Parts: sequence; C-alpha cells; structure tokens
Amino acid sequence: MISLICFLSFGFYIFQQQNLPGNNLFFEKNKTALLSQFQEKFGKYEYTKQPRITSVFVQLDIFPETHSFIANGNYTLVNKTNQTIDTILIKSGFDEITKIYFESKTSLIEEDSIFKFSVYKLEKGIEPDDSINLRFTINNQANTLLTQNSNVLKNGTYLKSDIFPRLGYFANTNIKNPDDSTALANHYQSIDADLINFEAVLSTSSEQIAITSGYLQNVWQENGRNYFHYKMDIPIKFVLGFNSGEFEVIKENYKGVDLRIYNHPTHNYCLNQMMEGLKASLDYNTKYFGAYQHREARIIEFPRSLGSYATTAGNCIQMSEMRFINDTNSLKNGGIDLSFYVAAHELTHQWWGNQVIPADVLGATMITESITEYLTAKIYEKKYGKKSALKFLKIQRDRYLTGRADETEQEVPLYLVNPEQSFISYGKGAIAFYILSEYIGEEILNGILNEYLNKVKFQSPPYTTSLELIAHLKKSTPTNLHYLITDMFETTNPEKTLSHFNNLLSKNTPTR
Repeated sequence: MISLICFLSFGFYIFQQQNLPGNNLFFEKNKTALLSQFQEKFGKYEYTKQPRITSVFVQLDIFPETHSFIANGNYTLVNKTNQTIDTILIKSGFDEITKIYFESKTSLIEEDSIFKFSVYKLEKGIEPDDSINLRFTINNQANTLLTQNSNVLKNGTYLKSDIFPRLGYFANTNIKNPDDSTALANHYQSIDADLINFEAVLSTSSEQIAITSGYLQNVWQENGRNYFHYKMDIPIKFVLGFNSGEFEVIKENYKGVDLRIYNHPTHNYCLNQMMEGLKASLDYNTKYFGAYQHREARIIEFPRSLGSYATTAGNCIQMSEMRFINDTNSLKNGGIDLSFYVAAHELTHQWWGNQVIPADVLGATMITESITEYLTAKIYEKKYGKKSALKFLKIQRDRYLTGRADETEQEVPLYLVNPEQSFISYGKGAIAFYILSEYIGEEILNGILNEYLNKVKFQSPPYTTSLELIAHLKKSTPTNLHYLITDMFETTNPEKTLSHFNNLLSKNTPTR
C-alpha cells in the first residue's frame, strides 16, 4: 500500500511539473498554441523601433557546488533610428529569473510570464543618437527532479548568452528573402545588436578556472573564490559563452597568436590534432583572407551532456568533449580526423561569420557555413591529401542526400537556404564551392572570396546577402562557367550538382 501511495504521488508530481505554466515541459507540449496566443496579443509591437545594445558589462558568479549562478549586468542602449523611442521590448531568459532596472523613470505596461516578455514605457524617450543604461540581475531557477534549469555543473559549466535579456519582438518566425531591402538591418545572429564592446568579471570556486571572450586583465582570490576579469579590445557579436571547470591548459604561441586548449585532465587524446587544426586554419586563412583579428584563440571543453557541437564566441571556441575523446586509432584505418577538422572549421568562422556577417535573411548560412566547410575541406586537403579531402566531401554528399530524403518541404536553392537546413548549407554548399574551385582554380576562387570579404567585412547595416556574393562570383568567373553557379547555387538541381561531383571523383580515382 505504501509503495502504491508513493507511486501515485510521484505520478501526480510528474503530471504537475509537466503542466505547470512557464515550465519547459509545459511549453514544449503547447508551443504552437502558446506562440499563436502570444502573436495575437503582442503582434502590435512587431514593428516597434528599438535601441541597439552597443556595450555589455557583466559580473557572473558561478557556484558549481550548488549548480547555480548570479549575474549582474549593464547594457548601453543607443537609439540608431531617426525617431524618439519610448517603448522597450524585453525578452528574458526562459529558465532564468530576471529583474530589469532603467536609469530613468519607466513603467511596466504589459508582460507575458510564459515567454518571459515585457513591455516598458519610458517617461522620457530616447532621442536619436542618444543612449541610456539598462541594468539587470539574473538568477537561475532551481533544478527539479525532471528539469535542469541551470547549466552550472559540478565541473564543466557552460552558459551561453541566451541567459541574458534581449530587446525586440522575437516572435516573427518568417525569414525574409535576400532581395527584401527592408530585412537587411539585422545580422543573422541578432535583432538587437550589431557589434558590442564586451567586458566581464567572472568568479567561481577555488579549484576552477572561469573563461569568457576577451583578454584576461586580472586574476585574484577573495573569500575562497577565484576571480577573472576579461575585456575585449575590439567590438564583437553579442554571441557569448561562459565556462568554468578544473581544466588542464595547453599553451603555444604560433606566429604571434596565443593558442590555448582548456581540457579535462584525462581527456587528452586529441589535443595535438586540435592544436594542428588551429595552426592549419590560421595559415590557410591568413594567406588568403588577411589577418586574424584577435591575439588569442582558445578551445574550451564542455561536457557531452550539454551537447555534441562546437561553436565560436569572440576569441573562444566552445567544443564538446566528444572531440576530446575521439578514437585516434580510426585515423590509421582511413577515418576522418574530426578533432583537427572541427578546430579548423571553427577558427575559419573568424573570417566567415565574424568578419563577414550576413543579414538575417534566407541564404545567410551559405555565406557562413558553406564557405567555411569548403575552406575546411581545403585545409584538410593540405594536411591529409586530396584523397582524404574527397572522402570528407563524400560524407557531405551523403549528408545532403539523407537530408533531402527526410525533408518534408520542397527543396530550395543554396542561395535561399534556411538556417535549419544544414544538409544544404553544409552538405551541398561544401561540394558546390569545392567543385567551383576545381573548375576555376583554388587561387582564383579564394581571390574572389577575398575581394568580397574586403568589401563587406565588419560592415554596419545594411548587411550583406547571398545575392551579393553570387553577383561577386559571377562578375569574376568566366562567362562560359556561369552555368556552374546557376546549377549549384541558384537552382534546385541536385542531379547536376551530384553529376559535377561524380565527375570530380572519377577524375581523381586512380585507374588500374
């Protein structure tokens, strides 16, 4: 009987947690209906002009022993429009408890507790080119038996910038075409900031190191905790990562750039390949596309429980432990060196995604991911030879074919790829650029890409698009080869793309 009562009580607890408004489980079950309700209520704010975040300061205190954090921060908001702004829209972190403070008198006029969306009215509006400060405090919600509301772990914390409040109407899910000139004001990773000045003070337990973007200004201990002050010397995207852990640190200065890898002390199988990937990427990209914009490049390990991906934030690369524990014996059997490849890929994003930053329109990932995958294949080729590079591209071909088979919507051309369609941007995109390089030459294609990069790098709005890139490709490619660009970039023609790739494979297959 007692067991039955416990079982029923636990079942009721699960039901209660799953159906509690504001809970992640509740949200996922009812996402479509909730979003529709939100759009009906708050859609009137969709085109409300907002200031831009130009500066971010944060003090982030991480407590690994209690799986919690506290953040206190400040934004500088600048009115870059030509009209007075008196209404501020704020979307807070879904799993966080956020409090907002304005420096001038402000009223909260509407809010939605499920989407953590608030509308504030400023008593005195922000005039064009003027600025105000916004302060905030953030605490994580406590973890429960069924939900993990905090990514603070005992060892291996990884927090991202989605914990911070952001500005603007977020519920417009329709990505516009690159020929829509009204859609070029925001870049592909932000609707409320262009590039920001960034500074942070992090604290963590006495055994751990805390890391974020920027350069280390100072380190000290206070009340049994370690403190780290970071400051970035140039503006970066508002895409941030914060790590804390008991790390081993591998350091090497390569051609004036400090390379660092922060890894779990026992996860040391692939460190050499990662370091070689960073070096190879620096060599190749600086040769063709100019200087790396930072003085340091860091790879920081995070636990597999938080994901199996890698991403770039400022001068940091957050990388899953999956790449630190690869089976290195697979290379002896002709496998792909994923640790080298991922390190090279992520550092290449410093040019394609951080110097060249596309608009938030369809085709953006052709610029960021397709080019990066192509260049990574070339870097891989320089390290392991053409046969290995083609094996890598065969994997991308299979990724493309599998994605096509699973796609429920009609396939779109590469220049209109949706951010969610990685099978096109990575799979087809890498193949398309590589084939083009085979026809016109690696030096010529990279020269074309370099001209494009120098035209648009670090630009302010309006941001660049896939249409601008294709126009640049056509302008510098012989007219008799324009059909390649049409076949692979501008039309949905998988047969022709695969035919070009198969021709490439047959040309590079030894005959007996």
